[in-house]
Amino acid sequence: MGYETNILFVRKPLNKNRGFMEVIASVEMGKINYNNTARLILKTAENTILVKDKLSKKDEQTKAWLKEYQSLSARFLNNLSEAEQIEESDYKRLYKLQSMLDKRLPYVYSSNNYIEEFTDHYGDCLMILSLEELSKAISADLAKNIVEGEYGYKGYRRYHLALALIKEFQDEDQWDDSVQCVLFGH
Repeated sequence: MGYETNILFVRKPLNKNRGFMEVIASVEMGKINYNNTARLILKTAENTILVKDKLSKKDEQTKAWLKEYQSLSARFLNNLSEAEQIEESDYKRLYKLQSMLDKRLPYVYSSNNYIEEFTDHYGDCLMILSLEELSKAISADLAKNIVEGEYGYKGYRRYHLALALIKEFQDEDQWDDSVQCVLFGH
């Protein structure tokens, strides 16, 4: 079917792809299921701690923390209006896990301002790409759309918007090299 995706344009974390990434802009892409862009998504998703077969002890620990964090944060969000029902020890554990994961994984605040999102809504770790990688994939898929007449003679309109934003962020007079892309499934 495809992967319902939002492209988040973010500032690189200061600490080697770990920690907070400020969202500068986003483009709702709909389902991305074309060859080059889909391959990027699958390639990055397959290389995360959530799906790798062999993990280091550190990655195993991070994976366990992440699962516990997701469970606690879901409880927290479900009971946000009834916060008094959540034990204080659960709050403390949630923030301790958040602090530990901050040092190992990148995150954004995408859906709300309460919970750090280390994974997208499909449960995949955030997929960080350079502007160049994403531009090449989208350009190739757009060219294929146009040749095959898919979406009319101009191709998929959201690809044009994404490429325009990528081009803007590549303008060194306006932006430094700290802008990256995150593919956020929802």
